[in-house]
Amino acid sequence: MSEGKRITPVFDYQKGKKELFRPLKLYERFSKDIQNVIALGVAEQATQNYNEEKGVPEVSSFLFSRKAQEVFEKAEGEAALLALLSQCFQKYGIYALAVVENAQYGYLSLNLESMPVNIDWSDTIPKKGEGIFLRFTDINVVPKEVFPYVANTIKQINIVMKSLIPEINIEIYNAFDKLLKDGKDGVQFEIIAMRGENRIPLLYESAGIKKLISICSNLVDCYNRESYCLVVDELDSGIYEYLLGECLEVMQDKAKGQLIFTSHNLRPLEILENDSLLYTTVNPENCYIKSTYIKNTQNTRLSYLRTIKLGGQKETLYNETNIYEMELAMRRAGRIRAND
Repeated sequence: MSEGKRITPVFDYQKGKKELFRPLKLYERFSKDIQNVIALGVAEQATQNYNEEKGVPEVSSFLFSRKAQEVFEKAEGEAALLALLSQCFQKYGIYALAVVENAQYGYLSLNLESMPVNIDWSDTIPKKGEGIFLRFTDINVVPKEVFPYVANTIKQINIVMKSLIPEINIEIYNAFDKLLKDGKDGVQFEIIAMRGENRIPLLYESAGIKKLISICSNLVDCYNRESYCLVVDELDSGIYEYLLGECLEVMQDKAKGQLIFTSHNLRPLEILENDSLLYTTVNPENCYIKSTYIKNTQNTRLSYLRTIKLGGQKETLYNETNIYEMELAMRRAGRIRAND
């Protein structure tokens, strides 16, 4: 894109505005029909319900809501593009976008009994999310038409895992036909890890190994598909630092898709080019910045640490702590006793 080129938003929704969405010329076409106005108003109200049980708001999409979709699908002419646009985004979100939140993997370190695994569904299988949950210590039962996709995913995982950790092998154990509750054919099986001749339940593998197993199929898609985007929160969590660097080097050099991740580990600074890096700041109004005055030929990790000490960026990257204040706080805290 040439510098200075202005981009016109295709669809702009901001809660609380007088007009439900922009461009105005499209909104005005819908606002002439009272039924459309009512339906779109209901769609807006549904974007932020309050979950009484959990005690938290549940934010949802206005554009992708069922009510809004029903209105847009009836439109004609230029306004009909909104339905086409949202359908394209929905298809992309289902088949070419994977978001892995760290909360999904929090229980891996707690040794709970299941793990999310991405499945490369075909168009003949209705896709419900990015994948399925596989149980560590219990029996897995899936519909018979789904089992081949699970088996192929395990094959994918093994190919990648052997390149990362040669001594481990993931296997489907004791698979056999089973009748499902609804009377349809299913397959019952277990997932185990093989280390040499030893069979080990996945429950007893480390959280890092489980995380790698779980995102392996996502990484395969990201490596091979140009349209694929994988977003991982705290990719470094539980993964050996050197191995993390090796994975990132492979993905940077050859991956066709896009990998976006957050990390507390500084190892990515030694691997990735500076143009691929964003840094968090202490300014809530400008949380992420690109670094200035750092070239790809420099040691980015050392430059980042130097910036924390000496500054030099547009924003402060870290509220520096004082080692002497820490030592004093430790001594003071040590003097406090239960009977004080």
